[in-house]
Amino acid sequence: AGIELDPVFITSSLEMLKELVLGHAAATLLPALSVAREIRSGQMVAVPLAGKKGIHTQIDLCIAPDRQLSFAATKLADFIERFMREVTAG
Repeated sequence: AGIELDPVFITSSLEMLKELVLGHAAATLLPALSVAREIRSGQMVAVPLAGKKGIHTQIDLCIAPDRQLSFAATKLADFIERFMREVTAG
């Protein structure tokens, strides 16, 4: 869109970004999945970006290929994968 941004905060921590927003110190662009709980609880609001397309992000569930997961870890990974597919599908 030709817009230049001058970021005040730069961090790779989603929790830090969310705390800055909750503390009224910043606005941020985050994937809906990362703030779904805060939106549901009314702590944050999502403001759609104008235009035909939003910003697409990729979220990966990473599991070491040479590691045998425990039963509980397998169930958790399955749940996360299913949840991510459902959220991103609709």
